[in-house]
Amino acid sequence: MEEVKDKIIIYLEKKNEKLSNLIELFSSNEIERDLIQNIIRQLEIEGRIYIDNFNQCIIFPTNSDLIQGKLKKSIKGEYYVYYDNEMITIPEECLNGALPKDIVIVQKSNYDKSVGKVKKIVKRYNSLLIVDYDIIGDKPGFTTVNNVFNYDIILSDKDYKQLDIGDRFILKIIDKPKPGKFDFELIKKVGHKDDPNLEIRTILLSKEIPIEFDEETIKELDEIPDYVSEKEIENRLDLRDKNIFTIDGISTKDFDDAVSIEKKENGNYILGVHIADVANYVRPNSAIFKEALNRGTSIYITDYVIPMLPRKLSNGICSLNPNVDRLTISCIMEIDPTGEVINYKIVDSVINSKMRMTYEDVNEILNNNKDLENYASFKNDLLIMNELSNILNKKNTERGYLNFGSFDIKIKVDENGKPIQIKKNIQGTSEKLIENFMILANETVSKDISWKQLPCVYRVHDIPHLDTLTKSLNTINELGCKIKIPANFSSYSIQNILNKLSKSELNDILSSILLTGMSRACYSPNNIGHFGLALDYYSHFTSPIRRFPDLMLHTLIKEYKNIYEKEDFNDIIKNITKKLPDICQDNSQKERRAEEIEREINKYKMVEFMENHIGETFSAIITYVSPKGLTIRTQNYITGSICINELKQLGYKYDASTNSLISKDRSYKIGDLIDVKVKNASKNNLSIIFTLVKTKNKTLKKNKN
Repeated sequence: MEEVKDKIIIYLEKKNEKLSNLIELFSSNEIERDLIQNIIRQLEIEGRIYIDNFNQCIIFPTNSDLIQGKLKKSIKGEYYVYYDNEMITIPEECLNGALPKDIVIVQKSNYDKSVGKVKKIVKRYNSLLIVDYDIIGDKPGFTTVNNVFNYDIILSDKDYKQLDIGDRFILKIIDKPKPGKFDFELIKKVGHKDDPNLEIRTILLSKEIPIEFDEETIKELDEIPDYVSEKEIENRLDLRDKNIFTIDGISTKDFDDAVSIEKKENGNYILGVHIADVANYVRPNSAIFKEALNRGTSIYITDYVIPMLPRKLSNGICSLNPNVDRLTISCIMEIDPTGEVINYKIVDSVINSKMRMTYEDVNEILNNNKDLENYASFKNDLLIMNELSNILNKKNTERGYLNFGSFDIKIKVDENGKPIQIKKNIQGTSEKLIENFMILANETVSKDISWKQLPCVYRVHDIPHLDTLTKSLNTINELGCKIKIPANFSSYSIQNILNKLSKSELNDILSSILLTGMSRACYSPNNIGHFGLALDYYSHFTSPIRRFPDLMLHTLIKEYKNIYEKEDFNDIIKNITKKLPDICQDNSQKERRAEEIEREINKYKMVEFMENHIGETFSAIITYVSPKGLTIRTQNYITGSICINELKQLGYKYDASTNSLISKDRSYKIGDLIDVKVKNASKNNLSIIFTLVKTKNKTLKKNKN
C-alpha cells in the first residue's frame, strides 16, 4: 500500500488530476478501483493531498493559508486546531458543521492568522450520536449520551414515528448541517433505559461494533452440524484415546486449544497442541467467514463477550468441550531437554478432551501439591508439563524474551453486571505454562510455512525506535533509577533493563513507562521477526475461535495441502499474496479497536464502582504528571485524575524540566504515594476526579543497581 501511495504522490507532484481520473489511472478492475479510492482517501486524511470542491486532487499546499488538523474544544468552550506548534482559533460561527475531534481543513483569516474557519471536514471522528428520548420539562426531547451536542436534532417524520419515551437510539449525521441544526437518520434502537447492559451496548454500538449476526450468517448455521460424523474423521489422525485436556479461566466458555504430553525414555518430550479446526466449518467466501473478517476479533468485557463467530460455533461444534469428539489441527512437537524442537508434524486430527481444567485448580496442584479428586489421573501429566514449561522459561530468557508482566485489570461483577471488585490480573504457573506451549506452537507453524516459502500471516514486532525508547528511559532515570542507555537496543539490553526495574517496589509503573517506548506488535505478510518474544518466526495459530488472523492461517494451511502438485499453483500463490496485506492491516486495526473498547468499558465499570464511594478516601500512587494535573491509581487499581486547577490553588505549578508539580514546600512526581478523596465519578465523560487529602511523604525508591 505504501508503494502505491508513493506512486500517487509522485504523479500529483507533476500534475493535478481529477479524483475519478486518478482512480482510473491506478486501477484496472472494480476491486482495484475500491482499493485505490481507499488509498487516496487515506492520503487525504494524512494531509498529504488536498481534494477541492470540484474533486480536483493536488499535493496539499504548503506555505498557504490552508492547514489540516484535529478540531479540539477547550474547557472554556473555545474551538481550536493545533498546527506546527501554533494554535488557530475557530469561532463557533465558522465551524461549518465540524465537531470536536473531526479532522478538518482550516483557512486562516486574511486579517488575523491566529483565527480561521473550517473549509472542509476531512473525516468525522464519529458520525454517530447516542441519544435518550424522554420527557424533558413537560415535553419529549433528546438528551445526548456519548458527547455534548449543542445543536438541534432534526429527524424525518418516518424516524420520529419509531421513537418511544424512555428508549435510547443511535442517530447518524447527514453531512449537510444547517445553521444551528443537524439532520440525522435513525440507525438503531439500543434499548430501554431500564434494560441490563444498556451502557455496554451503547459503547459497542457507538463504535460501530456489530452485536447481532446478520441473517445470511444465521442462515448458514443451519448447514453446520452439531456433532462430528464418522465421515469427517476419515483421513484424520485419531487422538481420541489420548490424555488430552483443556486449561482455561474459570469463566471461559469457548475452548480453542487443548494440550497433551508424553515423556520418552531418552528424556525428550512429545508436546501436542491441538487447536479447534474452525476452518473446516468456516470456508472462504461464506457469510460466516466474511462476518469474522469484519469483526476481526472477539471482544471480552467483564462477564460479557461479543464473539467473532456465532455461538453455535464458538461454544458448540468448534469449542473443545470435554467428552465430545472435535475436529482439530494438531501441532505435535518432539522437544529435547534443552527446549529445542527437534521434530514436529502439523496434521488434521480428531480429539476427545478428557477434562475441562481451570487455571485456578492447576495452580493449586503445581504450586501447593494439592491432590484434587477430579485431577488424580492427570496429575502426572501436569507435573511433566510444568517440567517442560520451566525448561521453556529458561530458554526464553536465554534468547532475550521480554517479560513486561501483566497490566490487565480484572473486574468482578455481580449477577446484575454491577462491579463489586477490581484487581490486577496475575499470571500464575498454569497460565504461564499454557502461554509457553502456545508460543512454541505458533513459532513452529510459522517456521513451517516460511521454510516452504509460502505466503503467511505473521505476528511481527519491530525493534523500538531509538528516540522513542530513549525518551522513556530518560523519564525512568529522572525518577531516580540509574539505567544506562545503550547505544544500540537489542532484546538482551531491554531484558537487562527490565531485570533492574524488577528490583524496584514500583516495577509495574516503571515497566509501563518502558513499554511506551516499544513498538507495537501487528500482523503483516512480511516477516521481520518478533522483537518482544525474541523470535525470528512467529504467527498466531492457536486462537481461531476468537481471532481472525488465526482463522486465516488455518485457512492457508488447508489451501497449502499438496499445493506443489496443483496445476494452478502460481495463480493460487499470486492471489493469496495480493490479499494478505489488506487483511493484515485491517486485522491490526480491528485488534486496536477491540483494545480501546475493552479499556473504555473497564473505565466505565470503574466509574460505576466509584459512584458508590464519593467522599471516601483512598491510598494512591501518582502514575503520570502533566500540565493538566496528576493521573493517579488507587490501591484497588482505580485510575483517575487530580485537576491542575485544584493544585494551582494549593500553590503548585508544572515544571517541565523535572516533569513534576512543585510548590515552595514540596513537589509531586511519578511514584509518589498520596491520599486522595473521590470528588466525582462521571459516566458522561468516563472520568473519575479525585481531590488531594495529604501526602505520605513517601516517594519512589531509587534502583540500587
